[in-house]
Amino acid sequence: MAALTADEDRDYGQLELDDSLINALVQFEETGFKVATQEWKLGIEPAPELNFSAAAAAARWATGAEWPELVHETGAEEGDLFRMLSRTGEALLQVAGLRRAHAEAARAAAVAADAVLREPVR
Repeated sequence: MAALTADEDRDYGQLELDDSLINALVQFEETGFKVATQEWKLGIEPAPELNFSAAAAAARWATGAEWPELVHETGAEEGDLFRMLSRTGEALLQVAGLRRAHAEAARAAAVAADAVLREPVR
C-alpha cells in the first residue's frame, strides 16, 4: 500500500525488499501498466508509478523498526516518513472496512494498519 500512496518522487532510501514483496509489487506494476495503457487510449492521465523505496521503508517500520532507526536507515526527512506512513495506514484502514465484500483482504489490511499506525505515526 505504501508503494501506491507515497509520492513517486520521494526517496525513502535503499532498504532491501524481500523476494515476496518484490514479486507482489512487480505483479501489481504489470497490472498497472495494462490499466495505464487503456487510460492513455481514453485520454486519462495514468496514476504515478509505484514507489518501491516507500514499500521497503513501510515494511521495515511494520516489522518493528524503531523510529530513530527508520529515519537513519532511510535518510528521509521525518515529516516525509510520517506523511507516507500515515497515508499508508489510512488506505489500509479503508481496505479493512471491506469485510463483507473481501473478508480476507480486510483482515490482512487491518493487521497491516495496526503495524503501520503505531507511535509516533498514530
